[in-house]
Amino acid sequence: MAYDLTTEAIAHFIGSFDQVVEEARWRISYDPFKGDGPEFTDPGNLHTVTLNVSAPYQMTRFDPGVDYDIDLPPLPDRFVPISVHLRPDFMPNNHTPFAFELDNPAQLPQSASFAEAPVVFIPPPPSSIATVIVQSNWLSDSDTLMGLDGGTFVSPVAQDLALGWLASVADTLGGPTMPGPPANGNTIKDTAYDAKDAVADFKAAAAAEAGIYTLTDEQWGGTHVNGTLVEGDDVPTLKDALPELPEPNNGAGPAHEVVLGGNTVVNEAYIDLAMADAPVIAAMGNSLSVSSISQVNILSDHDTINGAVQSAGATSNVMMNISTALTLAANSGTDYTEDQHSDGDPTFPSFASVVRLDGDLVNVNYLRQDNQVVDNDIVSTEFGASETFIQTGGNLVLNAATLAQMTYSYDLIVVGGDIINVSMINQINVLLDDDFITYPQDADWTISSGENVLWNQAAIQSVGQDNYQDMPAMFKELGNSLASGSDSVSGEIRSLEQFEGRDSINVLYIEGDLISVQLVYQINVVGDSDQIWQGGPHMEGGGTDASVTAGSNTLANLAVISEFGFDSDIYVGGDTYSDALMHQAGLVVMDESELAGEGEGGLVNEAVAFLMDETDQQTDDGAPGQSGYVHEDALGNDPMGGMVA
Repeated sequence: MAYDLTTEAIAHFIGSFDQVVEEARWRISYDPFKGDGPEFTDPGNLHTVTLNVSAPYQMTRFDPGVDYDIDLPPLPDRFVPISVHLRPDFMPNNHTPFAFELDNPAQLPQSASFAEAPVVFIPPPPSSIATVIVQSNWLSDSDTLMGLDGGTFVSPVAQDLALGWLASVADTLGGPTMPGPPANGNTIKDTAYDAKDAVADFKAAAAAEAGIYTLTDEQWGGTHVNGTLVEGDDVPTLKDALPELPEPNNGAGPAHEVVLGGNTVVNEAYIDLAMADAPVIAAMGNSLSVSSISQVNILSDHDTINGAVQSAGATSNVMMNISTALTLAANSGTDYTEDQHSDGDPTFPSFASVVRLDGDLVNVNYLRQDNQVVDNDIVSTEFGASETFIQTGGNLVLNAATLAQMTYSYDLIVVGGDIINVSMINQINVLLDDDFITYPQDADWTISSGENVLWNQAAIQSVGQDNYQDMPAMFKELGNSLASGSDSVSGEIRSLEQFEGRDSINVLYIEGDLISVQLVYQINVVGDSDQIWQGGPHMEGGGTDASVTAGSNTLANLAVISEFGFDSDIYVGGDTYSDALMHQAGLVVMDESELAGEGEGGLVNEAVAFLMDETDQQTDDGAPGQSGYVHEDALGNDPMGGMVA
């Protein structure tokens, strides 16, 4: 009879349990399926079989069975067209790849070879490029090393509020607001005009405490360092400015090394591009050209050492804003020897090939690099007679991106719409390095709480100078002719001096706009407010000399936009707009009331008196101990040090 599921499960369990019991009693018959198997005898010599395999069919090379025969359009008599057999993926758009020029085609013998005939290469249409790169690093490395009880420490909440306030100051002192990446292909032009409006409407903030330098138009050329034009070897280098960090002494130097800072935070971006370019460009619409570099450095470096507030400021820190705007001439023509027209008469091309591109030709690169680092360390320890090396900083955070984009060049480019070229770089460094250090007065300590490097360096450079002119009638006629579908280029245009000595010219017709938008945004926000408390009396017999590195942080933003092209004569049918801006700002918070005082951004609610030990933590000059923002809570309630930016 059939059982229900519950009864069936219980029956199987009882049977399984019975087998386990029988096995435990060593009864050989507990499982009838585990008896002895049959005995196997020696099989002796095995019978072998030899197989002979033959393959009478030979493999042939793979043939996809696809042939591309590209027919040349009608050419003048001095050109002999041929049919070219190509791989299917070699030549896109079925355009004309080659044409051979002959001096006298009528006298060409049937057995003539084309090997020595000059070749005219007709490049294909260029491709559009759009790249969006966002790189972000978020690091929380707030270490706590407690070897001693005692001491009073700053709340991490107060440090986070101070860092957030500094970041807001950087936004206030910054340059034009950079637009975000285009939402889609239809908004690329809008993004370019948003950047144009931001640069045109920008007004620098009024801040007496900050060093702000803004240059526009023709003033911004060359290399400016913190608002000063410099040349050649006078331009500082980051390599020479980098701080040196201590390493384990191995018996040399101070007996005790404590490295709480020493963080290196870097954003690096390089864009090299060569868009479709030509010695002669005609745009039926408008021309827009905008270049902008904005650089901001914000530093707070108030150190409290044995209760006395010391502001290192710019004396032991390096803050550099370096911007370069450079345009170099390029040789846009071809060198021709005198034997090409030895009779002294100039020669001009008798043939022009036209390559068409429907829609817009765009090159858009948006790079955002963001580093957010919190390294607020707390060390409370007592040094003995032996050597000590403690390192709680020394982090390396890096964003790096390199783009190299190149396409074909032409002799003449005709744009049915607008020409737009926008290059924009924004760089921000923010560092909070307010350290709190307490140690016995009779100990021999070397304190390095400054020596930070805040470095912004940007360059917008181009090879090829553009000369903008009003459009003559012949180019208007050419633009209308190409728009109607004709591929003819008048002899008047082919006789321009830029084409002298050429046998033929390549023409690119862009139905829409020619757009280049390059946007680079880099920001470093670092909190390195370290606290060290060392108790205990001076130990006789040595071992109390110590070196503390609470600064030596490096924040660097490096960006280069390089564009390579021709020296071009650009004929514009509409309006021509050009604008350039260089903005540099630097602020060292010298008055601690800016961090602790009342008012917007102040931390007065977090600022209380710094509690000191009256014997071991008394200041050298007897001045009362204080600090800009200190909380009674020994460790605070936010050990992860949440970032506010």
